[in-house]
Amino acid sequence: KYWYLLGISAKCEVMTDDNKEAYIALTLGSATTAEDISAFRSYAEAVDLKMMMSSKIDYDFWKKAVSDIISKADSMGIADFTESHRKSLDLIDTACSGNANYSIIRDCADRTFKIAARWRKNFEQYKKDNSIIEYNDMENYFLSMLKEDKYKVVRDEISQSIKYVFVDEFQDSNPKQLEIFDRLSDLVEKSYW
Repeated sequence: KYWYLLGISAKCEVMTDDNKEAYIALTLGSATTAEDISAFRSYAEAVDLKMMMSSKIDYDFWKKAVSDIISKADSMGIADFTESHRKSLDLIDTACSGNANYSIIRDCADRTFKIAARWRKNFEQYKKDNSIIEYNDMENYFLSMLKEDKYKVVRDEISQSIKYVFVDEFQDSNPKQLEIFDRLSDLVEKSYW
């Protein structure tokens, strides 16, 4: 409804979660370097990282780690990985400094965050170039409209046209959704969570 306020195309396509997962799987390699792959191979061999239910070494473990960073950041509304990256390395410094594989563990964690940041930057450009939004974007845009002064018209319309907000399955909400519900509750007559 408010595409014109957000600076997005009225004809944008929505990328489903399944399509995003497929896109991640297909494009993670473009955010890595040969040096990254070599470091991950060395780590997998150093710690003898086996695939589940197999005796083979899992050289692709980093793909799940990068996907998890992206997924968690999306659900938590984290746009910039800088603080999470730093805190993760600090935790490794504290917990693993005595480990024989400390330097390779830290290096792989560092590389994983850098790959996630490069991938996210590429993904944002891909979405922009192709007029695509994902469900995460919808939440981000809506939260922006509920928070920022330049979208007061949206908040006014919500408070004038909606009386009640009902939230079912609240236990499945992420922090970003919780903030949306909280801000909506302030605009309507009554909310039920």
